[in-house]
Amino acid sequence: WRVFAGAQIITAFFGFAMLFSTQQKKFNLTLKETYVMTCMAWFSLSLFAALPFYFSSLNISFAGSIFESVSGITTTGSTV
Repeated sequence: WRVFAGAQIITAFFGFAMLFSTQQKKFNLTLKETYVMTCMAWFSLSLFAALPFYFSSLNISFAGSIFESVSGITTTGSTV
């Protein structure tokens, strides 16, 4: 449970930081900005999903943790 609690604290910190730093009344996004935002969302989701793998006692490198998280998110079934 400590692995998940640590990952949750880190993820919540960055989530609240993003929430409070983007407090605006109106957003106008162009198509290019929407594509960039979608790509960054997938990238950041993969990074935060890799934290429990990295913090666990499985001795997986950070690159291996990212690979496992992307594999789980995209349901490819690949593993290291």
